[in-house]
Amino acid sequence: MCQCAGASERNLSKALEEAKKNAPSIVFIDEIDSIAPKREKTHGEVERRIVSQLLTLMDGLKSLAHDVTVLQVHTKNMKLAEDVDPENIVEDAHGYVGADLGALCTGAALQCIGEKTDIIELEDESINAEVLNHMAVLNEHFQTAPGTSKVSASRETVSIFLW
Repeated sequence: MCQCAGASERNLSKALEEAKKNAPSIVFIDEIDSIAPKREKTHGEVERRIVSQLLTLMDGLKSLAHDVTVLQVHTKNMKLAEDVDPENIVEDAHGYVGADLGALCTGAALQCIGEKTDIIELEDESINAEVLNHMAVLNEHFQTAPGTSKVSASRETVSIFLW
């Protein structure tokens, strides 16, 4: 936070404008509660202005579409089955941030591989290309993968904005 009147709001606005210009992008604000606690708990005028500015900048964000983009980044090198619908996965992963979506994708891929342990030689340093060609991550893998990880973000700790 800056001591000059309006400087913190301008810095916040500049950072988010820069992210918007470089879309798609991710803005990570660590410990958001330190700069923007719940409105009813703000004590000073500077905090109130920052909360107001942040809420204004966040207003109207289309997070579902952007979360789908993040999911697609994490799955770009995965062979996905036809039953995999990124929008449904993101809707089911409410509250997940980019890292959580990455962990979800990794978990789904590991479940897929785990089902093939009978035909994969775990001692080998690589997997036979023919075996890989017949493997695809299923929607079922994504549905059961969340049980292996926790959502890491909440309003009090972190926020991700995507444009």
